[in-house]
Amino acid sequence: MSPVTDLVRDEPAASSGRGRAGLAGIAALKRYLDVIVYKAGADLRAERERTYLGLLWWIFEPLLYMVVFWLVFERLLQRGGEGYVQFVLVGLVSWQWIKSGISHCAGSIMEARTVIQHVALPPAIFPLVVVLTDTVKFVVVLTLLLLALGLSGVPVSPSWLSLPLVLLVQLACIAAASAWLAALVPFVPDLRLAAETVLMALMFLSGIFFRASALPEHVQAVFFLNPVAFLIEQNRRVLLRAEWPDWAGLAVLGCGALLVLAAAIGTMQVLRRYYPKLPA
Repeated sequence: MSPVTDLVRDEPAASSGRGRAGLAGIAALKRYLDVIVYKAGADLRAERERTYLGLLWWIFEPLLYMVVFWLVFERLLQRGGEGYVQFVLVGLVSWQWIKSGISHCAGSIMEARTVIQHVALPPAIFPLVVVLTDTVKFVVVLTLLLLALGLSGVPVSPSWLSLPLVLLVQLACIAAASAWLAALVPFVPDLRLAAETVLMALMFLSGIFFRASALPEHVQAVFFLNPVAFLIEQNRRVLLRAEWPDWAGLAVLGCGALLVLAAAIGTMQVLRRYYPKLPA
């Protein structure tokens, strides 16, 4: 029996035990997490089975990008200086996770409005499932990136131990932005197009293809107020420069992202009854 079936079956019992609200809340949270993991796994299996290459496609596509960038910048143009290809690849891999997570979540609630109407599931589950599936794909791409960095001569340093923390903060930021977009797109569909435009602008304004150190110091202070630019810089500090990340900056950004995510989840719960009534 799937976690979704268990959740639907247990819902009345959980809501009737008002004297044990705390324990019921913890149990419900665990069930919701089980549903997210189960649904993400099912979506990944379905996506894998829709293509002939299956799981290999997740590896082939980013590997092709890495080879193309190496050929263009390192062999053909010979521009950007030493380590430029690695510099761009780290930025692109980090950026692609942000972009895919946010853009793929935009219509997640509208696509699930029938389920929301008939099953007692929080709407936040659906964008979070999309974020989790994109995160699994990102882990595959990140593994390839780490192998590519090692083969290109980038040494493994102790600072790499801090990479999981940097990625957790990045995941919190992706989830927060994705949740708000998913919550509001059903009411304002044009937000999806606006988000794509903003994401395109951020790709060029976040230092993926240029070094922030080339900017004047007073501009750098403003530049790193952009969370995307800040996160990409932390990934590069850890992986390429063997430096520890900005712990204080990560703490502030991570706590802020969790607060924004909590507000988005609460907003979706308030709007839950309206989603099934909206036109397709």
